Amino acid sequence: MESNSQWLADRFQLRLTTEATNWFDKEWQTISGSGMSFNEAIDPKHVTESIWGGLMPPDTLPIAGNGCGDCLLARFGQDGALNEIIAWYHEGGGWTHFGTTIQEAVNFDRAMYPFHLDDSLPPATLSTVISRIAACEHTSKQALESPLLRACRKHGGGRLAKSVGVDWPAFKTWLHDPSRIPAPILEKLASRLNTTPHDLVHQDWNVAVACAQAVMALRHDLAWPYAVTGWAYEREGKVVEAISVYAFGVFAPGSSASFTELWTLGPKAAFKKFCVHRLLTLTPRDLPSTVQEYLQEASRNREREYWIRRATLATEAGNHQESYHHLYAAGWDAFSTNDGALLEMMAEAAGRANAPTLQSLANAHLETLH
Repeated sequence: MESNSQWLADRFQLRLTTEATNWFDKEWQTISGSGMSFNEAIDPKHVTESIWGGLMPPDTLPIAGNGCGDCLLARFGQDGALNEIIAWYHEGGGWTHFGTTIQEAVNFDRAMYPFHLDDSLPPATLSTVISRIAACEHTSKQALESPLLRACRKHGGGRLAKSVGVDWPAFKTWLHDPSRIPAPILEKLASRLNTTPHDLVHQDWNVAVACAQAVMALRHDLAWPYAVTGWAYEREGKVVEAISVYAFGVFAPGSSASFTELWTLGPKAAFKKFCVHRLLTLTPRDLPSTVQEYLQEASRNREREYWIRRATLATEAGNHQESYHHLYAAGWDAFSTNDGALLEMMAEAAGRANAPTLQSLANAHLETLH
C-alpha cells in the first residue's frame, strides 16, 4: 500500500525530508486531543478536502486544525521542499509563522497553548527547539503588551472607553502605543483600574525592536517587524529613519502582519497596511519609483490591480517566476477572497516557471472553488 508521504509527494511533486515523511506517515496521529491549539490532525490522504481555496495561501497544504476554522499550513517552495509552517486564521486570512519544520511548529503551539486558555502570555524564554522567528515575534508582542491592553481584554475595551467618555473607534487607535493617550483620560483610566498612569502604559520598545530587527535580518516578507521598527523610530521623532523602514516594509504582504495587523492611527487607516498608511500620511519625497507607484495605487485601494499589472509585464518579459510572485501578492497582499481566475493565472505562471509543485498546489486550491 502506498504511504501517505509517497502519495503526497507524487500528487504535488514534493521533496519531503525524513522529518516531514515521518509526520505524514505516522506522527500526525499523535496530536489529536493533545495540549495544543491545533490539535485536530488532518488525514494526509484527505488533505485536499480541508483546503479553503481562494482564502488559504495557494502554496500550502493544511496539516491540522483547531476546530474553529483556523489551520496549521505547510508552505512549499518552487523546488517542492517544505519551507515553513504557518498558523492561518480564517477570519481575515492572516497568518503567523510557527516554525521552519513541523516539529518546531508543534513545539511552539504546545508552549503557547496553556496561555491561550487565559489570554495571557508565557515567559519570554522559549525552548531552543522553537523557531527563532516565532520566538522573536512572540517576545516582541509580549514586550508591547501593555497593562491597558490586558485590561481591555479582561473588562472589555468598549466598556473602558465608555467609562472615560471616549468612543471605541478612537480609543482603540491608542492601544498599540498607549503613551499617546491624553493625560486627563489616562488619569481617569488609571484611577478606574487602580494603578498609576505610568504603569498602565508600560511597554518595552527596546526589546520589541531588537526582536523585530533580528527577524528582518533573516527574511523580508513579514510585515510586523517593519511596523514595529518604523513606529519605534517615529515615536522617538526619527522620521527619516522611520520612512526608510516603512519603505522597505511596503511590499511585505499584509496577510503576514500578525499582531500589528490591527495597528491603526485613525479610521481611514483601518484597512491599510501600517507601513503604507504611515507613508501615505508622512508623504515623503525621493522614495524609490516602485514604492511611489505602489503607494499611488494603494491610496486608491488598487493594490490588486497593481500586482496583476506587474505580473502581466513579467509574463510578457518571459519572467514567469516573477509573474507568479506578483500574482501571489495580488491575492495575499491587501487580502480579499480570491476568485478562480487568479488561481488559474498562478497555476499557468508556475507551469511556465517550471515549478510543478506550485502549479499542482494552485490547481488543488482552484478545484475546491468548484
